[in-house]
Amino acid sequence: MLTPGRRSCRRIRRLSPGTFPLESAGDHIGMTKFVSADDPGFVAVFKELRRWIRDMAAVETLRHAASDRSRAEQQSSDDQQQRAKVSMVFRIRGVPLGWDVHQLKSFLAQQEELQPRGGSVGPVISSLAGDIHGRSRVATATFSDLPPAFRVGTLWSTNLPSLPDQPSLFGQPARLTLDNHFHGITTLYSPAPEDHKIE
Repeated sequence: MLTPGRRSCRRIRRLSPGTFPLESAGDHIGMTKFVSADDPGFVAVFKELRRWIRDMAAVETLRHAASDRSRAEQQSSDDQQQRAKVSMVFRIRGVPLGWDVHQLKSFLAQQEELQPRGGSVGPVISSLAGDIHGRSRVATATFSDLPPAFRVGTLWSTNLPSLPDQPSLFGQPARLTLDNHFHGITTLYSPAPEDHKIE
């Protein structure tokens, strides 16, 4: 720091540790006037200003690095939220042939392991169609929050109530299965039998 007197220099040195004062023989008017570029006062001021510029450049580099890290962390958080949204979509297999969307939703609402945490709404049934094997239907549903049954694992199933019109497989009770891996074929739409046409 450029100052006109030694006493001021000593005071500034105490107040600003790590810096050194630049003493000038001039008063407040003449302290920034130099004879030439070789003037010792000018050389000292020039070196100090150059150090300030170098330090500011370093600070700016750190600021940009911190900003880049912040953007990267935000992007990572956004990616995680997007993946979480995707994982909220589930496939439901084994839906009885006679069930419609309301019956399926009612049954899901009775399953404690599928109940969302406080404040979250139940699943929204996005599709319901005949499965490829014809013994049951398959649905897709979106949950607003990850069901407790899927905190660990990607599959959950439960026995269905006994239904007279629901065929069983090898005498085993029918089961409703939810997954979010979507392996295999998932039917999203199937027209009514009367709408099938053969040309």
